[in-house]
Amino acid sequence: METAAWPHLLTCPSQWSFMRHRGLNPSRWACDTLPHPKQLDAVSCGAYVLKFAECILADVPVEFDNSASGVTAIRHHIAISLLENTDDLTDLCHYCGNRDGDNHWIGCDARPRWYHKSCVKKPRMSKHKKFFCKACQ
Repeated sequence: METAAWPHLLTCPSQWSFMRHRGLNPSRWACDTLPHPKQLDAVSCGAYVLKFAECILADVPVEFDNSASGVTAIRHHIAISLLENTDDLTDLCHYCGNRDGDNHWIGCDARPRWYHKSCVKKPRMSKHKKFFCKACQ
């Protein structure tokens, strides 16, 4: 480990103290760097972090295609995973976030969003008796 190039690695004990103060026990943690592909641009750090976490949790080497097309494929995989594993929120009021409450609902005519009538107070209706939420107005 090259501590001159990575001086922040020397701060692990102070980080451990911070984590212990928060109720965590990092005594078996190690400050180390796993071999991994290098980020080649300035905007893909989120995709890299998620891919690193996926590899580490699966206990496989952190190896993947870090070319522009490879990172695009990672982003596509992340999007598909999020869509497939997201809870169905269609029955929530998009104003308050609750299912319960007012039994009178009004739906936005531009997008599939539903609201408690009491949450939108006096909803603005178009001259054609259509309701458009604030995001769609």
